[in-house]
Amino acid sequence: TTSSLNVTSPINFNLHSLLNTSRHSWISKMRETPKRETIENLITRNSQVKPKVGDYDEK
Repeated sequence: TTSSLNVTSPINFNLHSLLNTSRHSWISKMRETPKRETIENLITRNSQVKPKVGDYDEK
């Protein structure tokens, strides 16, 4: 279910959402920024900004 998915892999879901909503920005950053640094920034940002439960249910 989506509930168990939220608990087991919130980071993966956040990255998936980020790719869907800002694909062009993501591609630009991947070209300009080292991959490791970009991923670390995304993980840090995702750990600070927690999405609402409703965001998961809408999809």
